[in-house]
Amino acid sequence: MANNVIDSIQMVDMDKEIKTSRILLDDYDGIERDLCIILVQGYFRNILNTTDPEMNSYGKQKAFVYAKWFTTRRLSSEQNGLHGLVERSKMYMLNDAQTTGWHHALEYEDVSELLASILEGKEGKNEAYDWKFIVEQLIPAAEKVGINPNEIMAASTNVKKMRGLVPAARQLIDKQEKEEVTLEEAEAILRSWIQKTMDPNVTYDGFREELNQWRGIILGRQEPILGYKMIMPNNKWAVYIETQSDKDLAIIEQALKNRVTLTITGFDYLQQAVLGTTEVFNSVSVIAKLEEEQKAALGKRCDNVNSASSS
Repeated sequence: MANNVIDSIQMVDMDKEIKTSRILLDDYDGIERDLCIILVQGYFRNILNTTDPEMNSYGKQKAFVYAKWFTTRRLSSEQNGLHGLVERSKMYMLNDAQTTGWHHALEYEDVSELLASILEGKEGKNEAYDWKFIVEQLIPAAEKVGINPNEIMAASTNVKKMRGLVPAARQLIDKQEKEEVTLEEAEAILRSWIQKTMDPNVTYDGFREELNQWRGIILGRQEPILGYKMIMPNNKWAVYIETQSDKDLAIIEQALKNRVTLTITGFDYLQQAVLGTTEVFNSVSVIAKLEEEQKAALGKRCDNVNSASSS
């Protein structure tokens, strides 16, 4: 069957020479295709070398297909894929900055300022704050309980769990500083958590659920925070959650982190930006205005009657 995709990877590309340094140091049109070709080439040659370098065209075509499959897996795998490699490498470089202090020569105060200057937007600042906490507190804590930071960086799922640990770890440290838990208790809990970031049998979702349960127990809240989903007059959905404390608000903000941007505003925003756009609200506003005008007119007539009677 003919392949009509002009830029698809063909067998002839297995002999194409591509400078890997250009891919690592530059960004250009077609870089994605070149990266994929390099990976396919590597797997293709490895299959030939470990089987039969002189195999016939049918065998080479089959090896070519398997090379594409291995490449797709390499790019897609959360634990061993290239995306995970980037995350682990980022953690390595930030830890290197924290350890050697090279970022100070560029007038960055700490690693969060360094990363925030590279990333953009509020999400970037949140991520930078998380990484600052990891390299300044969690990694030293890991070393303290006998875990080599290089082992944490050995798998992307470890890094993902380490970042997921940040909110609970912050809360635990805060509790210890307030002497609500002892130093020994805090170290034992943190040691258990860090070890679970290393355990391949502990999934990210399971670990996150455990941390959430711990945070709920510490906060003394057994029941979920109550919220409402409302269908507005303009047929759009709105969510209303009334919190009982700042801790409840912190739970909600953490749960919505990297998904929803919460901006502090007054109640008038709900009236103007949401209800004010609907016909129903506008109609109510008009009626209220007419009522005010009627009251004003009635008051004026009463004043006229009183004036006439007094004269």
